[in-house]
Amino acid sequence: MTGGGLQDFDPKTAASAATIPLAPAVIVSLRAHRNRQLELRLRAGPTWQDTGYVFTTEIGTPISASNLLRRSFYRLCARAGIPTRPGLRFHDLRHACGSLLIAEGVRPKLVQAILRHSKLSTTMDLYVHAYDEDLRVAVASLDRPLARDA
Repeated sequence: MTGGGLQDFDPKTAASAATIPLAPAVIVSLRAHRNRQLELRLRAGPTWQDTGYVFTTEIGTPISASNLLRRSFYRLCARAGIPTRPGLRFHDLRHACGSLLIAEGVRPKLVQAILRHSKLSTTMDLYVHAYDEDLRVAVASLDRPLARDA
């Protein structure tokens, strides 16, 4: 629903609510964020609203989706060298995660588990995308067998 504001839903399945491991760099970042948030909480004093969300405004309220995209997401993408295109969504990070994991050699079944898909076909057909460089490397690997026949 577009323009409906924040909507808080339970996960679609019990498997979606499971705990997943985090990369050490993510843990470090989340701890630093938590410390910054505790400082904001002290500064806000009685105006702080304890919503239980990890990412909030300076007074603890939920961040609006449009503000998140405009003020943070697109800037972070630019800093990371990720091209931002019209219609780029926060959800597209799930696709990037799946594609990067596969590109790093992670087995597809593990990527499926990380993304919490019930079917491997969902992971591979909808969430994993080929990168141009990976395509070039794959095609270049044909040089070995073709050179034997030359």
